[in-house]
Amino acid sequence: IGADLLGEHGFERMQPSGLPENRPFRQRATLRLLGKRLTAVYASAPDVACRLADHIGWLRDSVEVMVGGVDTVAFHPAEPRRNQHDGTFRIGIAADLRPVKRPDLMLDMVAQLVRSRGIRGFRVEVAGEGPLLPSVRASVRSFGWDAMVSLPGRIADMPEWYRSLDAVLVPSDYEACSNVILESMASALP
Repeated sequence: IGADLLGEHGFERMQPSGLPENRPFRQRATLRLLGKRLTAVYASAPDVACRLADHIGWLRDSVEVMVGGVDTVAFHPAEPRRNQHDGTFRIGIAADLRPVKRPDLMLDMVAQLVRSRGIRGFRVEVAGEGPLLPSVRASVRSFGWDAMVSLPGRIADMPEWYRSLDAVLVPSDYEACSNVILESMASALP
């Protein structure tokens, strides 16, 4: 269409307060230079739009917000619903395993469930890859949780994967407009 576009969907670094940190100087400077050439800028949520506008030097109202959506033909509730897998309660996490996605909180949850009178009737399945996958895999192995935590990596058929679950966990520090939450809702998962 002959337009230069820039899109942004979230933040990576977080301050102790829970608010996103500013981008490093070089990234901000590059975005400001890009901002002079762009004909359109979009973000996935209003707060992301404001931050992006500040970084590229545009007026905040000039960054369009495009909220994500889900194909409800593909993502829909399963029938029959619960305990379709030998009575084990299946919890899913779909994420690119980076620090902001907080896989450490998922490991803390598993530890809490195990300590809670030795509850073993659950299974956590982590769909996704990323830089923290090796350390998450090593932690699962070192705690002896291989029977309770599965790390299959990328899942080819995400709608079917959601239909195989009983619940979804989103332990992220920040999500602007989480596709995982939207897909979970469309699949009728808590």
